[in-house]
Amino acid sequence: MPASATYKVDALTIKGVLEFNTDNKDESSVEFTSPLNSFILTFDGGVVLYSRKKCTLKVPANAVITITDNPLCSQISGVEGVGFQVKNCDNGKATLIIGAINYYCQGNKGPKVGDINDNKGTAIGALVGSDPIIVCYYDNETKPNIIAGYMNYDGSRDVKYTLTQVSVPEGSDFEDNPLSKTGTLNRDNPQEEISLNQPLLTPGDYKFNLKVEVPGTSTTNSRDITITKGDYVEFKDGEWEVGEEKKLPTLYNGYSAIIKDNYDTASYGSFDACSCVVEPEGKLTIKDGDSVSLLGNIENKGVSTNVIIEDGGNLIQIYDSVENVGEIEVQKEFTFSPGRKQYNFVSVPVVANKDVKTTIYSPNPTSVQKYNTKTSYFDETNGEYISGIGYAVKESSGGSEFVTGQFVGVPFNGTPTPPYKLNTDGSGYNLVGNPYPSNIDIDKLYQDNKDNIESTFYFWDNRNNQIFIQQGSKYEGVSYATYNALSGTGLPASTAEGDEIRVPNQFVKAGTGFMVQAKTNVLNFNNSQRTTDSSAPSFFGKETGENSGKIKDRYWLTMTTPGGIEITNAVVYFEGGNDSFWKDDSESFLGTDDLFTIVEGNKLAIQGKSAFSNEDVITLGYKAFAEGTHILSVYKQEGVFADGQQIYLVDKLLNKTVNLSEKPYKFVSRAGETNDRFEIIYKPAKPSFSVAAYNVPKNVIDYSKTDNRIQITSSMSRISEVEVFDLNGRPVYKESNIGSKEFGFSIKGLSRQIIIVTVTTEKGEYSTRKFVN
Repeated sequence: MPASATYKVDALTIKGVLEFNTDNKDESSVEFTSPLNSFILTFDGGVVLYSRKKCTLKVPANAVITITDNPLCSQISGVEGVGFQVKNCDNGKATLIIGAINYYCQGNKGPKVGDINDNKGTAIGALVGSDPIIVCYYDNETKPNIIAGYMNYDGSRDVKYTLTQVSVPEGSDFEDNPLSKTGTLNRDNPQEEISLNQPLLTPGDYKFNLKVEVPGTSTTNSRDITITKGDYVEFKDGEWEVGEEKKLPTLYNGYSAIIKDNYDTASYGSFDACSCVVEPEGKLTIKDGDSVSLLGNIENKGVSTNVIIEDGGNLIQIYDSVENVGEIEVQKEFTFSPGRKQYNFVSVPVVANKDVKTTIYSPNPTSVQKYNTKTSYFDETNGEYISGIGYAVKESSGGSEFVTGQFVGVPFNGTPTPPYKLNTDGSGYNLVGNPYPSNIDIDKLYQDNKDNIESTFYFWDNRNNQIFIQQGSKYEGVSYATYNALSGTGLPASTAEGDEIRVPNQFVKAGTGFMVQAKTNVLNFNNSQRTTDSSAPSFFGKETGENSGKIKDRYWLTMTTPGGIEITNAVVYFEGGNDSFWKDDSESFLGTDDLFTIVEGNKLAIQGKSAFSNEDVITLGYKAFAEGTHILSVYKQEGVFADGQQIYLVDKLLNKTVNLSEKPYKFVSRAGETNDRFEIIYKPAKPSFSVAAYNVPKNVIDYSKTDNRIQITSSMSRISEVEVFDLNGRPVYKESNIGSKEFGFSIKGLSRQIIIVTVTTEKGEYSTRKFVN
């Protein structure tokens, strides 16, 4: 991390090495502050490592600092540091600043390290704060606590605290603590919560003073504490009613929003508040891309349609522990397929005694299924409203093609109780889902669960699915889009040529289910994973455009098969990546047509790499279902590749190097798997080969389909044979010894399916085309 900077966080735990460095060799200063005025710094066997001179670490005077299992003043090559390790730092210039007091490591200025170890300095590190520091207008039940703590260094001396009430708002009857409360802190009792024993009823500031001291010494510290009880602001008659002593609500100013009119974010915009109450005469509608963010709860005093979160809208809540009141409606947009045989992965963002089968849309789905980890099959269920679970829900058998589904219930908030349980049977795959009425960041979900799940997430994209019989563990995964949370890179499912390519990113919309692979039986959700970012793609039949996450040095390759199927592969270079087979890699499903890179014998759909080097070489393999002409191309480039770094393909079979960044590469392949033909390089050993003059067919074969009849025309060579296969490779039609440049046949007798037509000419030319019958 860069040094000479300020970081705003409430708590920081260091278990490994946190290194700060700067180009300024004469000074390196880092300061931590807390938005909530309650900073906690914990060294849990870890250290802060400096690599420059005049090393300074600043923390607030009210911080709690805990050092566990590593010495206060540790050494690297004979150089010592205070509470952190130092390289190239002048002796006596390593400084830990707590508030206005400086501690030096073996320096010539006092107090020295021994003062801290003897607890003479612990009062300076006393925590002065309250929980909560802001009480919302609606909350007339919370009894705030004031928290006292001290720096938990070695030593045996006690620290005494004294809490004194300073002032309360005019007209308040708060008299819980008119004089003072005292107590003692030590190593066995390092922190104490001082309950005020009374809720705050009158809006305004409640002020206290907390003093800490080491008895028998002159070492003391004190700090004022303010707990704010918020007021409210009404929205009525089309505007916020701001009185003489009121102001617009924000997340942390204690003011709540009272909605008494029709508030539509499309007209009035997103807003933040301490809490929100929707009166029976009011209505709140959160549109796609908009948000309402609350510190506390939301209460709907009307019917469920008084609060509507449309597809892509976000209701964000900060506190995990608050309880929402009243039902709302969360909407989800679906575009159904013509055959009405497809399934969508959904999750429930509200809490209610209901099931998905009878509530999600009308006509009701004929099937709702839950994934069975042990058997790798989907089992029929009604789909209880359970936070965190995912369901496969079949399309309606009738009704409109465009459907607005809905979930009606109390908006889910906080953490599932008990925590959502994963199943580790079999391969360990679990169908889970976003439990919130907002988007979530699965990068954060993974970081919170990296010991519980693998780094790859799987999203069902049903647009190219033509298999409606369960295959269990034999399914090749062609309709799953993938996202690797460690490399931050997504990969689309196999897509029909010309269709929109949907690349998942780190953001997952409300109501969306997805697959994870379990390492343990616990999956932890919490409010910190919620986000207002609206760039998440949809996998519910809705056209949304491309989304591919953060900008990195990466690119996507696409192989187009003779049947018109597009398979995509990704290579991503990033700091922290690993060139070996690691958790930043996502393995390929190895479908009948596939494109993959190879690392240590593992075939990858997404390959994570360390920082980019143009000396790198990537081994590229593929599987071909049918013999014929395939096309390799660059689908998208980011980072150095978007800035001009070329991507070269080496065809070792033909001894050619071509520039994929300039043009696609056509090659003829037999059916089967090939792992030793292609490599990707970034510095060509030979001048780049022009694709324009290579492998251009002189004979053109055209196809057309009209009224259940396929017509084939060859411009030069006579057609000798036509054969038709279904998507599983089974022959369903064949005609030989044709001997003509034109040939037509009926497909009326074939059942509704995707078919692949293959044509062979008398000169041995080969062509294929996919049709949806």
